[in-house]
Amino acid sequence: MKIVKTCGLGKSAVAMPQKYNGFLGLSLTSPYCKKNSILPFIHFGLKHFKKFVLLPVDIPYQYNYRVFENLSNQEALNKAKTLGDHLAYELLNIITKADLQDKIQILRYENLMQDKRAVTILNYFEKLILESDEFCKDIRLHLSAQVPHIERRLEAQKNEWAGYDFKRKILYRFLVNEIAMFIFIQEFMGYPIRLSAYPESNVMIKIYQGKYLSLKELGLKGDIGHIQIKTQD
Repeated sequence: MKIVKTCGLGKSAVAMPQKYNGFLGLSLTSPYCKKNSILPFIHFGLKHFKKFVLLPVDIPYQYNYRVFENLSNQEALNKAKTLGDHLAYELLNIITKADLQDKIQILRYENLMQDKRAVTILNYFEKLILESDEFCKDIRLHLSAQVPHIERRLEAQKNEWAGYDFKRKILYRFLVNEIAMFIFIQEFMGYPIRLSAYPESNVMIKIYQGKYLSLKELGLKGDIGHIQIKTQD
């Protein structure tokens, strides 16, 4: 694996392996869960972190299904949960075959959201979607930069959907749910370093620059980091 970029405590985590704990979030559509292509990421995490956990990001996908598949709230949630269960099973199968099941824990999004601190963080940013045009603009820039196919799908429906702006904000809840959970894991669960194949979100960076809030308002310390890695060329 090749380190592309580090930010925050990520640089320290690389310089001092085994000092920090870290985690890897995996989306339902992640190409790295195909076959064993996730294993290099896992081995990197085990090498660099004292404790390393995996997080299937499933529940936030309900908003994609509500917007693009026109599912009801419950139907969309059920689909996200079912696909999340399947992803967690695949991950467990991969790490078991690699004899790593005693070294890695798989966290479940739904369980973590039982914590009041996670709910407080999520509620803050979901409210911000409705109140801050600047926040929504930054989310839109994130989508354009990191998941342009979603932004293209939204734009393609601009003249077709009634309530287009409302549906766009429903979709924004996907990113907000993901970011809220990452913040909770990093700030309150003792896994301050996030490992990813993608650059750190511009929204996350601006959150920690204090653009949308005072960090103390949510009890955040800011002692977190990110490491972007990719497979060797």
